[in-house]
Amino acid sequence: MSSGYDVTQKHFAATSQLYAVSAGHAQDSDLAMLVDLLELNATHQVLDVATGAGHTALAIAPFVAQVTAADLTPEMLDRTAELAAKRNITNIVCAVTPAEQLNFPNDTFDRVSCRIAPHHFLDPQKAVTEMARVLKSGGICVIEDSVAPDDMKLDMFINTIEKVRDPTHIRSYTLAEWLAFFTGADLTVEKIEYFRKKHDFADWLARGAQDPAAQTETVRLACEANEESRKYFAIEYDQHGQPISFMDDKILFKTVKTQR
Repeated sequence: MSSGYDVTQKHFAATSQLYAVSAGHAQDSDLAMLVDLLELNATHQVLDVATGAGHTALAIAPFVAQVTAADLTPEMLDRTAELAAKRNITNIVCAVTPAEQLNFPNDTFDRVSCRIAPHHFLDPQKAVTEMARVLKSGGICVIEDSVAPDDMKLDMFINTIEKVRDPTHIRSYTLAEWLAFFTGADLTVEKIEYFRKKHDFADWLARGAQDPAAQTETVRLACEANEESRKYFAIEYDQHGQPISFMDDKILFKTVKTQR
């Protein structure tokens, strides 16, 4: 596999257990929103791209024939298999494959999902195009991720602190950038849902920077955030001025592959 993926694989291999127990990935209300937008039925074959510890695949599985949980990192798929076994879910299969080079034939899946992952992708346009390629004509693809504000300074703040905190973070994209990805992939956007997500700072930091210097720098950036960033991202601090939580923007896209 391309060496361009080495940093991502190493990072998520080391943090896979943290993602397996992350309440924000396993239980937040956005997961139910994503499942609802997929319009699932018992005959569907579904692909969950960049599944991580498998929380999205696990949520989809009870409603469909089979879910293929795909991820770049084998250790993440180990967590997916473990969680499926604990819940006696037997219709999930795992596949090691990067989002930009999905190892499946054209028109394979009735539905495709991807939740809170594209900001890690080396080439998001290629990844979205690959999701469309493996989706059947008329099928639904639902993608959720962080979204950057249109304001350039706020965009710079959130992407800078994310990149310092997490070496695999490439970029949280704006709405305009996302719409361009879909246009380039022959996917039609049918619905957009915005919401805000609150993060416990310590938990968020632990899933990111493994390097103590990077953790220190991430905290510094939060402590020294200007008033506009503090207000927009609702950064909360303890009595010692240390960050304890913040909020960021998420976006859900329901898209449909153009029928041929």
